Amino acid sequence: MKKSVLGRHKRELVIGGALAVICASVFIYRLADRPGVFTPVVRDVAVAVAGTAEKTGEYPAAGTVRAAVSSQVAAQVMAKISAIYVKPGDRVNAGQVLANLDAVASSRQAQAAVSSSQAAGRAVEAAAERLRLAELTLTRYQALLAQNAIARQEYDRVLSERDVARAEYEQAVQNSAAAGAAAGAAEANAAFYTIRSPVTGLVTDKQCNTGDMTVPGRTMFVVDADGLRRVEINVGEDQQGRINVGDTVRVLADDSRPSVMARVSEINRQVDPGSRTFVVRADLPDDAGLVSGQYVKVMVPTGRRQTVVVVPDAAIVRRGELTGVFVVGAGNTVVWRIVKTGDQLGDNREILSGLTAGEEVAVSNLDQLSDGVRIGR
Repeated sequence: MKKSVLGRHKRELVIGGALAVICASVFIYRLADRPGVFTPVVRDVAVAVAGTAEKTGEYPAAGTVRAAVSSQVAAQVMAKISAIYVKPGDRVNAGQVLANLDAVASSRQAQAAVSSSQAAGRAVEAAAERLRLAELTLTRYQALLAQNAIARQEYDRVLSERDVARAEYEQAVQNSAAAGAAAGAAEANAAFYTIRSPVTGLVTDKQCNTGDMTVPGRTMFVVDADGLRRVEINVGEDQQGRINVGDTVRVLADDSRPSVMARVSEINRQVDPGSRTFVVRADLPDDAGLVSGQYVKVMVPTGRRQTVVVVPDAAIVRRGELTGVFVVGAGNTVVWRIVKTGDQLGDNREILSGLTAGEEVAVSNLDQLSDGVRIGR
């Protein structure tokens, strides 16, 4: 009997506890259903209205970054490539060896030419000595002839020998000069078998492999020199006359990086019949951080004015790769909305998409805001 009473009490306690939990849940649910009871509020949040501003219209065009000086390195002789020392992406100095060609035959020719030049030099020395002796002999015979100590015929023979020695000397000098020129040409030709970089910069292309036969004039390497970089822009023919040398254009590598201003330095107004575009080149600043061959988008000014949506720069919130603003809605509740931004216009930032003029955005205490939070002004 005692056990039965205890069991009944336990069941009553369990049932009572369950009823209490259910009642509390219903009470909380009813409170949560009342607006504003559990919604957090952030005080002293400044709000601004998205407005509009005037800016110069821009024409988007495709561009490619190029080096102002790009050297196409080619061989000047036909030979087999025996070694290559660089690859695309390598930095090189002016005069650095890029490749060697098989120069066995050339080396033999150069050695033979040097030997011939040396032999010709020795021949000049021998001819000069014979001429000197012939001149001394002629001088003595002139004195003897003046004293009638020898016959005229004997003097004429010595004079003739002197003339022959002089002619041989002059011929030896000519031969030596020709041999020297041939040796110089052979040495210069031997230098053609070593391919060197003409500039200091970056190897951007390699169009050959070890064992290939070179063709004079055919590009083996492309080396972009350090220094000035340009962006080459393909501009639509309808923009003819709207862009001039000295104008500035905006260069964008991607949406996550700020734009770079480049100055137009060259315009080729001849229109390509296939693409219906003409080429504009603009010089990039030294700190542009762009590399040769990189694709960029270029905004070319059209001279026309356009109206754009703007918000204070203080309203912009960046979360990783995303950019947004806290939009103030009904009941002063904020929602973070992703937007795409454009140019900086004074203290304001252009909004390309995601927001319309007249909407309100929060501009202070942004670190305390999140979706659904109410603000107090």
